[in-house]
Amino acid sequence: MRNKILLMTAVLLCVFGTGTIHAATSQFEHKTDFILKDGTKAFYVENISDVPAMDYFLGYQFTILGVNTCSVNIKLQRMGLAGDYTTLSTKQFTGNWFDFSAQDKASIEPYHRYRILAEEHSENCASVHVKGRYGVEYFNFD
Repeated sequence: MRNKILLMTAVLLCVFGTGTIHAATSQFEHKTDFILKDGTKAFYVENISDVPAMDYFLGYQFTILGVNTCSVNIKLQRMGLAGDYTTLSTKQFTGNWFDFSAQDKASIEPYHRYRILAEEHSENCASVHVKGRYGVEYFNFD
């Protein structure tokens, strides 16, 4: 009896459908590996309009090591017409962040220039090692 109910449910789901399924990409396209010694490091992202998509997200996934005695701020910013940058999102990381656990993303629009700015927030920072992925996620729904 239970098998008949499961078979009937499977047939009904196939006939009437289960809804729409959306597929999307979810990996940033640029890799980086650097030591933050001098205070700031910026990554620029341009020409995101080359890929037709429904939604664009600027973001990063970093592993941050050596931040035991200080903190690091990472900002997602958009460049304005006058050349100044507007901050879309700011996160502060203190301590070690393993396995790409330091992450953030913000919704953006095409035809703009963006940057990801990493800066030391404290004066007593030694060498901070940052590695991971950054860039734009493109969500293309099928």
